[in-house]
Amino acid sequence: MNNSSFNEKNADALFGVVAQKLGVSKEQLKQEFSQGKFDKALQNLNPDDSAKLNAAIKNPELARAMISSPQMQALYKKFTSK
Repeated sequence: MNNSSFNEKNADALFGVVAQKLGVSKEQLKQEFSQGKFDKALQNLNPDDSAKLNAAIKNPELARAMISSPQMQALYKKFTSK
């Protein structure tokens, strides 16, 4: 996925998917993301997933690689296609 195809609509859909998985509202997740705070959301993850997410948050290149992975692309398509 290149940067131009990852627009606001895609980001909003991704926030929705992640929020549902974490058991928090999309608005709460967006607010925490914009503030750089993920404590509440991370409390709902198992320790392994929490560590992976923390690593991605601290490393933008890792986050881009994760978002661009075929698995993430398939997951994104699954949740955004209607």
